[in-house]
Amino acid sequence: MKKIFKTMTNNASIPLKLKLTRGLFPRTAEVLAEVDLETGEVTFKVSEEDLKKIKQDIEK
Repeated sequence: MKKIFKTMTNNASIPLKLKLTRGLFPRTAEVLAEVDLETGEVTFKVSEEDLKKIKQDIEK
């Protein structure tokens, strides 16, 4: 069984994010952690919505 958790940086109130664009106000995507509850293996993911944003930015 797998479960998705939100990630955090050193400052507990800020989630871990990918920087998608450059500039003063870059677009970002939150990184989520998917944990396999049987093995303890952790995989980092982005939401389906953020994945669509990433694909759009790459196509530009």
